[in-house]
Parts: sequence; C-alpha cells; structure tokens
Amino acid sequence: MNTAATLSGITVALILSGCSDSYADGLIAEAKSNSEISLAAPNGADWSSGIIVCPYTPLNQIPEAYRTRFSDEPLLSEGSQWLGFTTTQGIEVVTLSRSELDFCWFDNAMDFGPGHQWEITTDTDGRLVASDKQQTQ
Repeated sequence: MNTAATLSGITVALILSGCSDSYADGLIAEAKSNSEISLAAPNGADWSSGIIVCPYTPLNQIPEAYRTRFSDEPLLSEGSQWLGFTTTQGIEVVTLSRSELDFCWFDNAMDFGPGHQWEITTDTDGRLVASDKQQTQ
C-alpha cells in the first residue's frame, strides 16, 4: 500500500469520527482534496464490511447480511445513496446526498471492505464521483 493512500485513509477516519452531518461534510472535504479515498465507519467505529446502496435497489439485490437493516430505509430517493458498515454494534447506515459526492455510478448495491480505495473524479456538472479504484485499474 502506498503512503499517500494510507494517509488518506487515516485522514478520512479522523475526519469522519463525528455525527452524520459531519460525516458527510468530512467525506466531501476529503474527496475534494484527494484523488483517492478510503471510507471509515461513522464515529470511527471498527468495521469488517461495508455496502453502498443506490436509489431504487430491490431488497433482493442487497446481500442478505444487510437486507433486514435496509428493509427499513426508503430507497426511493434519486438524490440519496446509503453507506452501510458492519460494526461490533451492528449495521450502521449513513444517508448521503448525491449532489456533491456520488458513489452510485453503478446500479443496485456494491459491497466493499476496509482499505478499499475509491478514485475521485469530477463530472461535467462539477459533482465529485467516487469510482471503485479496483475496477478502474
């Protein structure tokens, strides 16, 4: 792992250790200042797996481990995306607006693990787009 990616992940973990609004603000700030980021769970919690759920994802397209938790979420908002993290306290979900930072360049849901890298680019509307770095290599 390169030093820049490691520092970026550490920075995200430190920035994202607050509440949901500060989680989103910290994530956007990190994406604006880095070409690659890693995600951290809310409040700096230890986590073992994560998922990104995009609008209109059918529950049967969400891995079974997350399905019950996401059955309570209204996944019908085009302007939202959901990050889920499996922590020692259970599954924590954060709803993020897609207006400034968009992880939903794919359909349905995508799972990922700690240390997963996201490449940050800017689309024609000036919105930041986080693409799966492993898929773009």
